[in-house]
Amino acid sequence: MKKTFAFLIPLLILVLIFKPERTGFAADRVTMTLTITNVPTDGNTFTLNSDVRTWADGVVDPGVQIEEPASIGAATTNLFLQIAANPISRVVPRWVSTNEVEFIGATALAMSGSLSGSWGSITYSTNSVVQLTSIRIPMSGLSNSIRTNDATQLVSGLNSYAQNQFVASLLPDEINASTLNVSTASSASDPAIAFDAGTGIYTTGGTPGVYFSVSSNQVAQIDAGSIIQGATTAKAEISASTPSGTVPSILPRASYSTTGIGASATDTLTLIAGGVAGVDIGSTNVVVNTWVDVSSGYIDGVTVTNSTIKGSTLTTGTYSGTIGLLDGGNMSNTSVSNVVHIGKIILTTTSSTSLANSNSDVNFGDVNTVVIRSGPSGSFTINSIVGAEDGRFLRLINKTGHNMTLSDLTGTSTNQIDTFNGAGHTTTGNGAVSLIYDGTDSKWLLISIRD
Repeated sequence: MKKTFAFLIPLLILVLIFKPERTGFAADRVTMTLTITNVPTDGNTFTLNSDVRTWADGVVDPGVQIEEPASIGAATTNLFLQIAANPISRVVPRWVSTNEVEFIGATALAMSGSLSGSWGSITYSTNSVVQLTSIRIPMSGLSNSIRTNDATQLVSGLNSYAQNQFVASLLPDEINASTLNVSTASSASDPAIAFDAGTGIYTTGGTPGVYFSVSSNQVAQIDAGSIIQGATTAKAEISASTPSGTVPSILPRASYSTTGIGASATDTLTLIAGGVAGVDIGSTNVVVNTWVDVSSGYIDGVTVTNSTIKGSTLTTGTYSGTIGLLDGGNMSNTSVSNVVHIGKIILTTTSSTSLANSNSDVNFGDVNTVVIRSGPSGSFTINSIVGAEDGRFLRLINKTGHNMTLSDLTGTSTNQIDTFNGAGHTTTGNGAVSLIYDGTDSKWLLISIRD
């Protein structure tokens, strides 16, 4: 007998010391279902466990009032969201359908609900559940088998029953218990935070930064200095560098660190190539800081200052600076000043067939050369010409076969021709004359004549 007690005493001590780390007991959980059958009106109430919520036409206290709805579906939505935002103690609401909401009570909690007004009905259901003790942390203090089981069951339980702990409608569709997976993996094909197979967020260990993958392919990375689209430096990059007129912050190719889009000033985008500001785009103008190479193009109504223009048609603009070469192009109704060098210029030409034998204030249009082919019935005279513009060059070519006379200082003052001899000049039959307009004297000056 003494031996038996001697054996039981130490066994009893072991049981007391190493008692189970989890205990549980059966308990009831009551679920109350509210079915909305009519649209509630201002002043109707819903009471659950002495917590009263009142329908109101115009919410003043959102903690206890529910916005009066226009339909049963709206009533269900308004009630669910109001209670989700202002919880009833130890009760979790769950959306069931467009006219039904469940209220799940904590284990062993009595549930009592009521309505004022004829807008719905209440039913109850009771289920037996196992009440577990709280999980203890840190789990490192538990035995290996217990902490492994606890951690596994915790994740599994959240995945399976999260609707009983969280308001599912407030979670984004892309992150939910059925697809989100968190692990220690770190690659594009097996990301640490995975939303789907090969799609998620991960790191690469030794390289600082956060990486994003889709279908097992790296699509972007974020580090301390930039955001890069794609897996290599051949892809686009948003740099953390402060943008300026020579330093871009948006790079079309990450490896080209000096080429992209910067900002030379407030409200100005700058296109940069090789660290040089090529084009500044402002709210009212576009400034080109380097060569504009238009091999076959058209520049219309543009002011160019101290720049070189090549190979274009220049129309209705003011060009001040260096015009290098207008190869195959022409200038129409265009003012050119401070020109350093002009290569090839093609002057505009027109034909005239409407002159009479005596002509004043003749308008030949915006051209440089006029070929008078017909019109006069015999010898004819040009007294004055409109289109006065300082520095304008005008050539008149007579091919009528009749003599052409330019009168000296006759007609409208600013349209007069100064032939320098006081008597005028005449071509014998066909011939040509060249004129240039002097803005200071406001006269056309005859500079050459050829019979």
